[in-house]
Amino acid sequence: MKIYGLLFTIVLPSLFFCLSCGKSDGGPPKESPTGSYYIRYKANGVPHEYTGDMLVYAFALTLPETGANQCLIQGRLHKNDENKDAIFFTVTDTDPLQEGTTYRLSERLNWPEHNQSFLRVFGSYYSPAGEKYFAQLYPLPSLPFEVKDAAEARFSQITDQTVKGTFSMRALTTYPELKEVAITDGEFYVPILASNNP
Repeated sequence: MKIYGLLFTIVLPSLFFCLSCGKSDGGPPKESPTGSYYIRYKANGVPHEYTGDMLVYAFALTLPETGANQCLIQGRLHKNDENKDAIFFTVTDTDPLQEGTTYRLSERLNWPEHNQSFLRVFGSYYSPAGEKYFAQLYPLPSLPFEVKDAAEARFSQITDQTVKGTFSMRALTTYPELKEVAITDGEFYVPILASNNP
């Protein structure tokens, strides 16, 4: 279904726009000892873990027009392939993101004056075989199927260099197949690769 692609079509250009307008803090985050950054989770009970330079990271953004605060967290197994064995999720709020707050997909943010809305949390999981699962839909009466998407994230640590916390998702392939995956026991500790925050 094109709704999933539409969300990333909106978010990715916003991400690149925000990063191109962001101020530099003098370079990339300080390097951490090898293996200290990670994203770990289970997909239908099967463990996955991503570590390594440039394989796990976050972007911290202030979005144009709305001023919303957003953190995009992503990780993958293969350096040159973002389409297999990868996970992406985004947390958005009108206020600065807080440690200890649980953010959920079921919570929607609206800016009618800008014709924009965001889910507080949404994400994607790409299986080792390349199947794409999405947790990005908010229940709407106009959809021809029951929306089962769910996602939540919680930060235990937020600094100007790193973010750490937990996450989970119930994600589905596109309509009409709607094959489901449960992402559980998610943990992350990743460097902030780029930020446009003041």
